[in-house]
Amino acid sequence: MLSDANKLRKLLEKETDKIPDNRGTSIMLSGGLDSSALACILLNKGRSLRSISSSFKKYPTYDETKYIELIKKRYPKLEINYITPLNINLLNELKELIGIIKEPITSGSFLLQYLIMKRAKKLGIRELIYGQWADELMGGYDTYLLARAHDDLKKIQLSNVLTNIKEYIYRSQENRIDFLILLRILKRIFTSKGLKNELIMSIVNFCQSLDLDRVVYKGQTKIILREAVADVLPERILNRRIKYAFFAPDTIWLLKNKENIMKIKDKIVREEYKKFLRNPQKRYNEKLWITLSNIFIT
Repeated sequence: MLSDANKLRKLLEKETDKIPDNRGTSIMLSGGLDSSALACILLNKGRSLRSISSSFKKYPTYDETKYIELIKKRYPKLEINYITPLNINLLNELKELIGIIKEPITSGSFLLQYLIMKRAKKLGIRELIYGQWADELMGGYDTYLLARAHDDLKKIQLSNVLTNIKEYIYRSQENRIDFLILLRILKRIFTSKGLKNELIMSIVNFCQSLDLDRVVYKGQTKIILREAVADVLPERILNRRIKYAFFAPDTIWLLKNKENIMKIKDKIVREEYKKFLRNPQKRYNEKLWITLSNIFIT
């Protein structure tokens, strides 16, 4: 009988076999586990593959070039295309994006994806494979660690609770841990409905049938996916712990476009932007992105 990991691998092989093998097809490669798994499964079959990625070598917080190069080293048939969109007219690009999607965005990652898609179109790419899929299906997001801590707490598995909390803090890259941060973590654990309920909204039959230990366990996420692609993925990507979902250079864009943003007369935009300026290193500025987006929604 096949193991769960082998079953998953066969499912992934079956789905990736449907992907056209031509230069009009490419993958949006981030260097994370999900997109790398798809790319390496395809490349392992001996086929060529084009990729398009963002590269910010001077800014390690946002840069994933080294992980993409690891795949290129193992699979020379990978064709890499990079974009480094640092000096953009933020408001013009945002206006263009909102004009298409007709709704606000909550982070710069949506804009970065749009810029990558624009570049892909110029390269003659008609079909773009997107790797952000396993987080919802296999417990990839950091918050799932706290949902699992909730389950472990109910079983009085206190060492597992602490392991998951420690890993959550490590992955969230908190520069300091104070009482309020710990209070927020504990609140999420106690108000969580458990890992099963966190996954249920977007789960497929196979993943729903898995024992939760095959998804998140003792500080590790997406366990079964890591096992399923262990033979085709570079080890540094396979064991990577910190990975933000398509993390864009929000801070750089927002600071470089300060003059234009400050000219906006919308009171809410100005208030949210001033909050950002007081703490520009804050990772997520959802309210600011939403208010910026709203000025272009008619």
